Amino acid sequence: KDTMHVSMKKSSKTDAADDKKKGSKKKLRTSWQTRVFIKFQDPEYHYSYYETEDDMYNDQRAKHSLFIRNFDILDKNCHKQLTDLLLKFGDLVKDINIRLDAYGDPFCVVIFKYLNEAIYCCNSDVYFNGKRLEMRYSKF
Repeated sequence: KDTMHVSMKKSSKTDAADDKKKGSKKKLRTSWQTRVFIKFQDPEYHYSYYETEDDMYNDQRAKHSLFIRNFDILDKNCHKQLTDLLLKFGDLVKDINIRLDAYGDPFCVVIFKYLNEAIYCCNSDVYFNGKRLEMRYSKF
């Protein structure tokens, strides 16, 4: 009773297809800055869609905390400069904490003392180091 052992080897075509699948997965994980760069650099683009100022201040989604991104950390003074810029809109509950997301892009969460100040800041065109900040109400 002879048993025949046949080694199963993938063909080079199968290896190439597997490598292509792995490569395509990496291409799907791109930084948000790459995906929306043009959208946020357009000066005509506005983040709010409110008909009136009253609608803006009566938004049920509004929160004291804002999630901010689309800025660069250029030097050690970046934290102070960003804090000073945000203080122009109102008092902060605590110091901002700048972190990096999974793609290495900086973001921060800022908490305003008063809700109206957070709403005003979130719906303003705020520029930092030549880039308009993307702001939305934070989930944190």
